[in-house]
This record gives sequence, C-alpha cells and structure tokens, in this order.
Amino acid sequence: MFRFFKEVVTPAGMLASLIIGAGMFSLPFVFARSGAITAAIYLIIMAFMMNEVHRSYAEIIEAAGDEERFAGYAGKYLGMAGKTVGGLAVIAGLIISLTIYLTLSASFIHLVFPAVPMSAAVICFWVIGAVLSVAGIRSFAGLDTIFFIGIAAIVGVIVVMGSIFGDFNAIKLFPTDTIGIFLPLAPVLFSLSGRSAISSIKEYFKERRFDEKNFKRAISLGSFFPIIVYAAFVVGVTMLSPEGVAADAVSGMTVMPVILGVLIGILGFLALITSYVFLGMELRGIFERDLKVPSVIAAISIVSLPIVLYFMGFNNFLWLISLAGGLFLAIESIMVIMMRRVATRKRRAIDIFLIAILLSAIIYEIARFGA
Repeated sequence: MFRFFKEVVTPAGMLASLIIGAGMFSLPFVFARSGAITAAIYLIIMAFMMNEVHRSYAEIIEAAGDEERFAGYAGKYLGMAGKTVGGLAVIAGLIISLTIYLTLSASFIHLVFPAVPMSAAVICFWVIGAVLSVAGIRSFAGLDTIFFIGIAAIVGVIVVMGSIFGDFNAIKLFPTDTIGIFLPLAPVLFSLSGRSAISSIKEYFKERRFDEKNFKRAISLGSFFPIIVYAAFVVGVTMLSPEGVAADAVSGMTVMPVILGVLIGILGFLALITSYVFLGMELRGIFERDLKVPSVIAAISIVSLPIVLYFMGFNNFLWLISLAGGLFLAIESIMVIMMRRVATRKRRAIDIFLIAILLSAIIYEIARFGA
C-alpha cells in the first residue's frame, strides 16, 4: 500500500495539483451560462481528451528520453518548422499562464489578509512562486500532494456551506444563450491541461527508480480526479452566488460566513502556487534544454517576464484564460498528438477526433477575438 501511494498517488497528486490551478476559478462563471448539463458533457469529454494528450506526451518522453522539453521534441519529430511553432506556442502559453496566476493571486491573498494592498499581495505571491520555481522539483515534490488534499477538503467545505446557506435553484441546467454553449471550450481546456507536469513527474520516477509501469497509471489518475473537484467547486460557488456568479468565482459569493472566505483564500493560494511552480520549472527547462539559454538567464526570465506583463496591464482574467487555453494550449496539444504518431509510429482513430475538437477551439477563439 505504501509503495502504491509513493509510485501512483503521490505523482498523481503532483499532476492534479498542477491541473487544479487558475482555470478552476473561471469555471463557475462560464458554466453558469452554459448550464449544468452542458458543463458535465464538457468536463467528461475533455478530461478523456486531455488524459490522452498527457499519456501521449509520456510516450514521447519514453521514446526520445527526458533530456529535452517540448520544443526539442517538436524539432526532433516535426522538423524545424515544428520546433519553431511549438516553441513559440508553449513559451507564450506558459508565460501567459504564469501571468494569469499573478492576476488572481491578489484576490485570494486579500481574502485572508484584507489589509494587504493588492500590488503588495501580487509581489508577495510572485516572490514565493519565483523562489520555489528556481528551487526545483526536489524542494517541492510531496508538498503538492498535501496541498491537493487540502484543496479537495476545502472544496468539500464550500459544497457543504453552499447546501446550508446557498440556493440550489441557482444552478441552471441549460444554456442562457447560444454563446453559452461554446463559451466553456477554452476555459475547460485550460483547466484540465497538465502536460507541463509530465516531464517533472518523469524525473520524479527516474530519481527514485520507481516502476515505470506505474507512470501512466499515475497520469490517468491525476488527469481524471480534478473533474470531481471542479464539479463540486462549481456547484458550491453557484449556490453561494444568488445574485449571479462573478467572473473570478469569488466576489459573487455574498451568502457565506467570513470563515469560508478565509478558506477560499487559502484554497486559491495553494492552487495557484502549485501550478505556478510547475509551469515555471517547465518554462525554465525549455529555455535551458531546448533553447540552450544559460541557467542564470533562464532563471531571470521565468522570474521577471510574468510580473512585467502583469504591471504592463495584462490582467484581464477571462481574456487571458481564453487566449491561453483556446489558442496556445490547443496548438500545443495538437502537436503532442502529431509527435506521438511520429515517435511511436502508431496511428489511432481517436487522434482525428482529438485534433478536430482542438481545431474547433482554435477557430472559435480566433473568431471571438476578431469579432
């Protein structure tokens, strides 16, 4: 049992803790417009999709070795054009994702420490995330599992509080408008994406010489468990928001005890910091291994770029979520599927379905941005 926990549950927690990040806080708002039935369909189908993407990336690492990162694999299997497109997409997506976490961090720190100014809260979160990102997986593996358990427990509290103080009738089964049917596409994609953690989990297995057979088991467990947490979170937030769900999922919850606000602040901080660290490590790996950037410059880049963008005004939460999920992550996921086909020389009918859905997300988001 202890071995199963170390080789399956712990790495699954690493993946789940990355997945459960900033995207979770966009779901109550978009699902309020799409309806509970549409939301359930999105969560189930896209959880299967992203599990396939995560497992496909694991196959790429196993076939090529773990000395490179995404852009390096793209160059190896899809040529220079693939490396260029893949490198730009994943770097831009990671930087935007880190900026998203900074954008949300102040709101949740402020729930716990109301006297702290917003800008100071962002800087505080940024410092902690930067230090842990530079420290690497050895300093962080293990804490993430504890954080994940804490997050799941707090979401449970939100559901209980929602059932006591909230209004179940606030949950709508069907979309409020036509746009609501398609609105969750990019946020759900972003919220279920954990591809960036696969390399770190592989390193976790390699350093401890664990049974490689448990590698994909951990990936599947970590890919699917977040949908349970998400469903519970959406229901709880919706019931506690009688006047309408807010875009950040927090400010609309007017029917709740003060202590619940503190718990939500802790939830937000833990969810954001774990994701921030994993993505920072992944970005640093791309700079160092794929682009051959010196370690010091790579560290400075992952530390400075998100905070610079934030203070430049890139702080519209839902806009950033849609851009990261519907465009950059969709491109990245398509490339993972294509790379796996080349690396393993295996063709699957499901690949066509996955690519079609991801292309739909890209087209939809481009059309929205152009409207």
